[in-house]
This record gives sequence, structure tokens and C-alpha cells, in this order.
Amino acid sequence: MKKYLIGLLAVVLALTASSFTTMKHTSSKQSKVLLYHWYNFNGGLLDQFDPSYYSLDDDGQPDCMPAVGLVYCCIYALPNAYIDGAPNLQTIIMCRNKLL
Repeated sequence: MKKYLIGLLAVVLALTASSFTTMKHTSSKQSKVLLYHWYNFNGGLLDQFDPSYYSLDDDGQPDCMPAVGLVYCCIYALPNAYIDGAPNLQTIIMCRNKLL
């Protein structure tokens, strides 16, 4: 009887311990390494806040010289998780501007 009680107690402890373990589920978007990229801007002054007006730069280098201006020429940012080929505009760390 004592062996059965110990065996039952071991099973209960194993079930209790396994109920507290969690599996970490990662989606394919979460498992990607986030790298900054250069994006060219293809719009006007009011389009700067729409990620669909940006395109991924082919050579990975900025195509314009730094200038004083109000309109982006290109930006350096992380990719957008929801729009392929577009930047996440909240992660801009460098930009090059152009004159209007």
C-alpha cells in the first residue's frame, strides 16, 4: 500500500510540475533578425509619414548627399513588420533631406 501511495504522489507531483511549464511560441516574423536598411523616399512633403512611399534601397547605401531641407531623400530604419519592403517610420535613426 505504501508503494502505491508513493507512486500516486509521484504522478501527482509530475502533473503539477508540468502544468507550470510553458512553451515559447515564436512566429516567423518574431524569429527574424532585425537589421537597419536604407529606404529611398518617393513622395512629397505630406507623404513622409506614409510608409508606402518608401522603397528599399538596392545597393544598401544612401543615394543622396546630406542637405538642409524639409523633405526626406532617404532614411535608415528597421523594416515594417506588416508591409513588405517598407520601413517602420518609428525606428528612423538617420536620414538625408533634400530641398523642396
